[in-house]
Amino acid sequence: YALRWHLQTRSGETRGRATVAVMPPDSLRFEYRAPFGRHGAALIVGAEVVWAEPKDDVQRLIAVVPLLWAALGVPWRPRGVGEVETRPKGEPAGWRIAWADTVLTYVRRTGPPSGMTTQMLAGQRAVGTAYVAFSEASQFPKEGRVQFADARSRLAFVVDSVDLDSVTTPSRR
Repeated sequence: YALRWHLQTRSGETRGRATVAVMPPDSLRFEYRAPFGRHGAALIVGAEVVWAEPKDDVQRLIAVVPLLWAALGVPWRPRGVGEVETRPKGEPAGWRIAWADTVLTYVRRTGPPSGMTTQMLAGQRAVGTAYVAFSEASQFPKEGRVQFADARSRLAFVVDSVDLDSVTTPSRR
């Protein structure tokens, strides 16, 4: 995905451009450009930032990895979690994944416009909420945002384009 992002924090705001390459089932590479020549990148596997440069800047943009996945329209599921609670038929599609003291709740809206809302709790405390709206022409995200419960920051983005030609499949490796 090629996207434009906007980050607001208590100390100010900034914006820029980024590319996100999703590698199913659980990896992504995030590269960004910000004003005044600042740039960085990160490799994420599951909920872990495996590599990031510069680490502090990336940590501000990607504060909670499962919510980034959700804002990109990908319901993230930790490895080893066998049970997923789903909503009864007749209600909006939704599911809940719980592990350790963390709970992710996803609710999928069929459109138009279609989208997904995800809430993350750690213990009894709300961490944040991610929203994604999907393109009507495809099921790729057209915009997303992450709002943190303590109002310390908000990350929003708009997807400018999706490049399917760069998709890596097992036969193309």
